[in-house]
Amino acid sequence: MFDKIIFLPKVGISAQNELTEFIQKWFDSQETIALKTSGSTGPPKVIYLEKKYMKASALATGDYFSFQKEHAILLNLSVNYIAGMMQVVRAIVYDMTLIVGTINSNPLLENIPYDLHFAAFVPFQVSTILGSKKSREVYEKINHVIIGGAPIQKELQDKLEKLKNTNFATFGMSETISHIALKQIQKEKTSFKALPGVTFAVTPENCLVISAAHLAINKLVTNDVVSLIDQFSFDWKGRKDFVINTGGVKVHPELVEGKIDDFLNGRRYYITKAFHSEFGEQIVLKIEGEPTLDQQVLSGKLQEVLHPYEMPKIIEFILQFEETATGKIIRK
Repeated sequence: MFDKIIFLPKVGISAQNELTEFIQKWFDSQETIALKTSGSTGPPKVIYLEKKYMKASALATGDYFSFQKEHAILLNLSVNYIAGMMQVVRAIVYDMTLIVGTINSNPLLENIPYDLHFAAFVPFQVSTILGSKKSREVYEKINHVIIGGAPIQKELQDKLEKLKNTNFATFGMSETISHIALKQIQKEKTSFKALPGVTFAVTPENCLVISAAHLAINKLVTNDVVSLIDQFSFDWKGRKDFVINTGGVKVHPELVEGKIDDFLNGRRYYITKAFHSEFGEQIVLKIEGEPTLDQQVLSGKLQEVLHPYEMPKIIEFILQFEETATGKIIRK
């Protein structure tokens, strides 16, 4: 049984029990583990992952980041979902020390008297962490950080580019057993690159198709629209199921979001759609928080960076966004 676990003082009993239960399941005689999907792109569902493929995924990540037995990695995500679950598996497979922190917006505010080689966060956590001098200093000492669960917006990317450690955006899903591609965040433009053993193709609609023999994945068709560079790399454009067809022009919300980040004053937001009697669909910008931004001024700024067909016809303020259990914004 794996016992190289260090719980930080503020970790609750329920989180400790969940981790213990998962480790017991990992070492039992069953060949699979039940996993709940996050529900960010559809109703949550339970899928069953084979342990041998979870181990293969952990080995691929460990090979990329040169995991060693003497390393310590951080767990600050729920083990009920794939991101937290795989962090535990990586520690077990490589016999590394697992530092267990709190699951909140800034898990690095708690004193962590250990050198961390690797950690995984969602973008909202990273934004909060970098907003505090104390936690930013801790973050920058982590050798490698992967960031997933949502796109990294421009404001956050600009901050990450200035840090001394290496940061990566991830691409993957529960069905691929965590990430199968990584994009290093740096000033020079980079693309998502496949982990060893993974290859890519596209459908006629430019949806990504994934193959990975070591994970028993054969031509898995996703809803992610990409620009394929070669069989090992791609640029991500957005989700097919999020595309807005306004007057016959197809707009990817995620690409629009990447252009307007500078004008939202650090608030969370997203682009979605609403019915329009003439154009079929119209673009809607939803912003979290009180309606304190001047909409006329904001619209003027957006016009400077957006094409006319990308401009939001409606700007809506929502006091607090709904989230999945893993902290992803539920787009409505």
